[in-house]
Amino acid sequence: MLLDADTPVFKASKSVQQDYIMVTRKSDGATKRYKNKTEFWGHHKKKEGGTLAHNNSIRAEKGLPPNKAEDYDVEECAELVPEIDNHVEYAVEQFDRFVGKMKALDIAEDYRLGIGGEGNFRYNIAKQLKYKGARKDKPLLFLEIKEAIIKKYRNKVVVVDQEEVDDWCSIKGAENYKHFLKTGEWLYVIGYLDKDLKQIVSPQFNYDDQFPEVSIPTPFEAARYFTGQCLSGDLSTDNIIGLPNFTKEIQDKYSLGATRGIGKATAIKYLEGCTTIKELFERVVEAYKSYYGTDKQELMSHDGEALLWDWLDYLNDSAQLLYLRREEGEMYHICTTLNKLGINYD
Repeated sequence: MLLDADTPVFKASKSVQQDYIMVTRKSDGATKRYKNKTEFWGHHKKKEGGTLAHNNSIRAEKGLPPNKAEDYDVEECAELVPEIDNHVEYAVEQFDRFVGKMKALDIAEDYRLGIGGEGNFRYNIAKQLKYKGARKDKPLLFLEIKEAIIKKYRNKVVVVDQEEVDDWCSIKGAENYKHFLKTGEWLYVIGYLDKDLKQIVSPQFNYDDQFPEVSIPTPFEAARYFTGQCLSGDLSTDNIIGLPNFTKEIQDKYSLGATRGIGKATAIKYLEGCTTIKELFERVVEAYKSYYGTDKQELMSHDGEALLWDWLDYLNDSAQLLYLRREEGEMYHICTTLNKLGINYD
C-alpha cells in the first residue's frame, strides 16, 4: 500500500495550532482579534454579514455612513494550542491514528508512506502563474513534526525530492500496470486524498472516505480525467489556469450554454460523447485552438520573461503541470501524446 502521506502530515501539524485573524482599522490603527474572516465580514467573496455588517447596522441607526471592507487590514495569524503540553508528540499521535486506520483496512501486506522532501521541478517550468503561488504558509511546527514522523517510521517512509509525492505514486502505479499486463497480478494499491492520481491505471482508493473502496480506472477513464484537468485547471490548489473559458462557438456546437469559466463538471460535460482516448484529446485541442487561435501572442510570464505563445503553448503549460510522471525524471510534453494518438494539430 503506497500512501501519499503529505496531507496527513499537514493535518497533524495543523491539529496543534489555532488560527485567527487580527483586524486593524486603517483610520486610527485600532486592532481586534477574530476567529476567522467569516466572523468579521461574513461571506468570503461578497464581504457581507459578520461583525462588520452588525456594526454598520448600528452606524446606520445613528445616521453614520457604513464602514467598508477596504477600510481594514486583515492579518492571518496562528498560535500553538496552549492546552497541549508537547505539541510535536501530540501531532505525531494524530498521524499514528491515520496509519492505524490504513493498516486496519487490511488490503495489503505492507505499506510505505510517501512524504515530500525538497524541491519540485514544476516551480521551474510554470510560466503563466507561479506554481502553488496562492498557497498559505505551512503550519507553525510543520518541519519539526514532519521530521519526527520520518524518524519514527524510518524504513516505512519514502522521502520524495524534486517532484510531488503524487509523482512517486504515479511512477509506481505505471510500474504496477505494466506488471499486471504481464502477469495478471497487481503489486501495489495507492492511497490518496488528491484525486490527481485518477490519471493512473492502478488499484487506488481515497483514504479520506468513511469507507474507502479500491477501484481501478480504465485507460479511457484515466485519460478522461487528465483531459478534464487540462480544461478546468487547478487554480484553487496549485495555481494552474487550464482553459479560461469556452468560446461562443464551442458553447453552441456542444450545447453547453453560456459558461463562466470551466469547472470540473463543465469540462466533463464538454467531453461527453467521446468514446476513445483520441477523441478526448481532440476535444481539448479544439477548445484551446478556438480560445487562443493559432497566431502567436505576446505573454509576460509570472517571473518577467517575455514569451510568444500560441494555443499549443498554453495547453502544454497546463498539461505539464497537471501530468503525473510515469518514469523517473520524465519531462512531459503534450505533443508526445498528440503524436502518439495520430492527432493533427498544426
